[in-house]
Amino acid sequence: MSINQDKDGIIAKQPCLFAYMPPPGPSMASPSTNHTTVVKTELETYVEEGVLPFDINPLKYWRDIQSFKILRHFAKSILGCCAMSAPSEIVFSKAGNFYTPE
Repeated sequence: MSINQDKDGIIAKQPCLFAYMPPPGPSMASPSTNHTTVVKTELETYVEEGVLPFDINPLKYWRDIQSFKILRHFAKSILGCCAMSAPSEIVFSKAGNFYTPE
C-alpha cells in the first residue's frame, strides 16, 4: 500500500500543489507595488524637468544624473542600441544569395 492509497486500494486525491504556502498578503504584494510607485515617481519627475538642450550628450547625461537611478538603467540600454540597419541588411543580403545565387 503506497502513501496515496487507503486500505481498499483507492488512490486518494492529491492535495493542491501550493496548499502548504501561506496566502499572499500585504507583505508579499508590497515590494512590487513600491517598485511601481518609484518608477512612476521618477518618470513624472523626469517629464516635469522639461526638454534638455540639443548640445548635451544623452549618454553622458544619463551616466552623470543621480536622481533617476531606475530610469538611468533603461535609458542606457535603449541608447546603447545600434540605430542603423546595415547589420540586418547584410544578413538579408547574404541569406538571399544563399537561396538564389547571383
